[in-house]
Amino acid sequence: MKTIEPKNSLNKNLLTKTMCEHLPAQNTGDGGIHYFNLLEDLREFSIKTTDQLTRLIEKHRALITRSEREMVVHRKIVSGPGCPVAMETPENKKRLARGVYFTHVAFVRMALAAEFGDRWERYIRSREFCERERVYDD
Repeated sequence: MKTIEPKNSLNKNLLTKTMCEHLPAQNTGDGGIHYFNLLEDLREFSIKTTDQLTRLIEKHRALITRSEREMVVHRKIVSGPGCPVAMETPENKKRLARGVYFTHVAFVRMALAAEFGDRWERYIRSREFCERERVYDD
């Protein structure tokens, strides 16, 4: 028997649209494969519709926004003259110049971390997650 998906079931297009509607435009990343990976993350935690994603984002918006402000200040300090530039990719440098640090994918993953705590931590440390992310970061 075929399962009928809800009308607002997340796919790459609806994920992109929902993030653009609910997250700051200046934080848009390059998307691509990272959006497909994020869809896998969301499904792992039973976030399968645009409504569920919207609730997750809105519930943790203040925490994520505060964390980003702190990260921007921190990264500007550690990326200053005479300081190591660890973790500073060209993409990160561009966002930092705009006064932002996290991409939409990072915002949603931070919301997942806030919502699911230790379960999220175990998930991101799993071999499957690490291998998947490493393949696309090279």
